[in-house]
Amino acid sequence: MAAGTDAEIDELTGPDTHVIDLAGRLATPGLNDAHMHLIPYGTAMSEVDLRPSVAPTLAALLDAVAARAGQMPPGDWVIGRGYDHFKLDIGRHPFRAELDRAAPDHPVYIVRTDGHLAVANSRALALAGITEETPSPPGGLIERQNGRLTGLVAETGREPIMDVLPDA
Repeated sequence: MAAGTDAEIDELTGPDTHVIDLAGRLATPGLNDAHMHLIPYGTAMSEVDLRPSVAPTLAALLDAVAARAGQMPPGDWVIGRGYDHFKLDIGRHPFRAELDRAAPDHPVYIVRTDGHLAVANSRALALAGITEETPSPPGGLIERQNGRLTGLVAETGREPIMDVLPDA
């Protein structure tokens, strides 16, 4: 009906108005998240931006990961979002060994643009308890090539890592 200061809105209050005291909290009536994932969108603002417009090459992606790692104490997570392996110059997902070299003292977890796939480095996989012997879960993937983890995890395969990520 209206937006304004408390005083402006109080003028609109009538005898049949039901007032709810939110004790200083925010209410945003009418906000409808049809499929936007608003909370993850907000937390992504603190993550390394790996969208193709920012990191169009594997080298640029790895440089962005390394730059963030250089700003953080060893052991802190480097989390990135938005890469698209189809648009990277190499046409594939980064490998865990490449992320290991970019941030050797940090667990790294980078999420593809669609949010359904991610790549983790060796430290992140170890913290999540994922080893060469860990099977892919139902509805997910923990990828291997020649019996070795690539770092790529998909759908429910991401859950062990997501369970050990720091709170946003």
